[in-house]
Amino acid sequence: MIDVRELRKDNYVLVNNVHYKFKEIRKVFRLQPENETASIEGTNLCVINGILNKNHKSDKNGIIVNATPYHQSNIYPIELSNDLLYRCGFHYQNKASVFSDGKMSLLLEDDKLVERNTGIHIKYLHQLQNFYQDQIGELLNVDLSIKE
Repeated sequence: MIDVRELRKDNYVLVNNVHYKFKEIRKVFRLQPENETASIEGTNLCVINGILNKNHKSDKNGIIVNATPYHQSNIYPIELSNDLLYRCGFHYQNKASVFSDGKMSLLLEDDKLVERNTGIHIKYLHQLQNFYQDQIGELLNVDLSIKE
């Protein structure tokens, strides 16, 4: 679960949707902290073993509403993986286990990502998106396209 006060517009999160086999990746487009909810757009994607995949419907007859408010108890963080870091433009550099996009560097220490200049630990995609925007001054580009 994520406290909706941690989220910002355009953050990616996971939500439970009964029509899908796995938790679905969704994008926040409006926050309602007074109700502990967030309105979130669907992507029809999921993360399985750290890899982005298409999320197949489990209920073929169900109607899926792609923009609906979710209570924070049904919103979950997306744990960062090598695949997601690459999709954010970060590339592995052999020296000292560093991922960099040319503007920010993340050091892998004891299986934890640490921003190199500040020492801030980053575990989830929404944290990276928010920190990147605060430090670099622009939205982090997250490529969620699936190559077939």
